Amino acid sequence: MTQNYELAPVSWAIAMLLGFVFGLAVGGFALYHVWLACRNKTTVESMERAPAVALDVAEGETAKLRDYYELNKVERRRMDKAASANHVYDLGWRRNLAEVFGGWDRRWEWLWPVGWP
Repeated sequence: MTQNYELAPVSWAIAMLLGFVFGLAVGGFALYHVWLACRNKTTVESMERAPAVALDVAEGETAKLRDYYELNKVERRRMDKAASANHVYDLGWRRNLAEVFGGWDRRWEWLWPVGWP
């Protein structure tokens, strides 16, 4: 039985291409979740939008609440900015990472978690 290695370079090229594509995807997810950990948010919290916003009204009128999708671009931007500025669990990126991964003084264990928390 003879071995035919003519397709070996093509196989290696396909394997490298697939590795690059999967590495790019997993690396993107990893960076996104490190960013979320720095802000002390979960994936679900990062996707949430506030359900309604109170409008400024003239004196004597009652405030009307509108859903997020009813807001214009400027109102949405203001609301998103206010919501991100008022995140109550954000302790600063150092304390957030220490809370998620363990103590700041034991950073070397973050990528190799051993022992008890």
